[in-house]
Amino acid sequence: MKSPEGKTYKSGFEEIKNPVGIESVYAENEYQESVEPPYNIPGYKFYIDTELGQSDSTWILWSLDETYQYESDYLATYYYDGVLHEFPNTDSLKTCWKSEKVYPFFVENTLGFTEPRFVQYPFHFVSTETRKLSIRYSLMVNQYTINKEAFTYWNGVKTQNAGAGELYYTQPYQLKGNVYNTDDGEELVLGYFMVAGLAKERIYKNRPDESVEMLYPICVLSQPDYEDYGWMFIGEPPPNTQYVTTDGFGRNALPNQQCIDCRKKGGKLERPGWWEDE
Repeated sequence: MKSPEGKTYKSGFEEIKNPVGIESVYAENEYQESVEPPYNIPGYKFYIDTELGQSDSTWILWSLDETYQYESDYLATYYYDGVLHEFPNTDSLKTCWKSEKVYPFFVENTLGFTEPRFVQYPFHFVSTETRKLSIRYSLMVNQYTINKEAFTYWNGVKTQNAGAGELYYTQPYQLKGNVYNTDDGEELVLGYFMVAGLAKERIYKNRPDESVEMLYPICVLSQPDYEDYGWMFIGEPPPNTQYVTTDGFGRNALPNQQCIDCRKKGGKLERPGWWEDE
């Protein structure tokens, strides 16, 4: 490959490993300790069982993608763009889906194991402090079977990123990948060209049962929200459409727009095509 400056780069030879299969991915109701109240935070802890590797020296990298369904707390009854209009579909801004990459990634090897496989390996925790578990949560597990050199590189990246900003944080060092300048072997080149065997597994989890406390904040209409509705009509029209909700007593309020429009939390109204309901 060539850079915009015309430099040529190549990588070392990489052999694609046969993928180690995924036997199962599952989650348990667990608590995670916190140094601040509440000291025990509930959520789902995710585990993975893999199939047997083809050799005792098996190196794995896991990359995770999450998608979750959530809702706003109030329906849009009106919208204001300089003129107050009735909102045609009051629940059309209520439900969203949001997809994100899970950080960090996970790297492990089976050296020293009695057999080359992972059983009940804990690799992801989702708490009830956000709306991720408020309705339905999906986790896609991408399991890459890699070689020793790739493991060494990505394990170094993970080690350097762990604990960044802490008092006893390990000082960073130069990570050497397998990409090099064909005309200048002394140039430090960032990155690693990797080929790997891939196995995938998706899991869905619904909202925990009522015995599990949900800790995410919920919108509650307050006096300033009712006052802001009145102030909205004074002066110049707002630069963006404002959505208004009505409480159970017929009073209009203008709360934080995240309380009405689920998109304001980063999600999309379109349900993913692959999404499965219960």
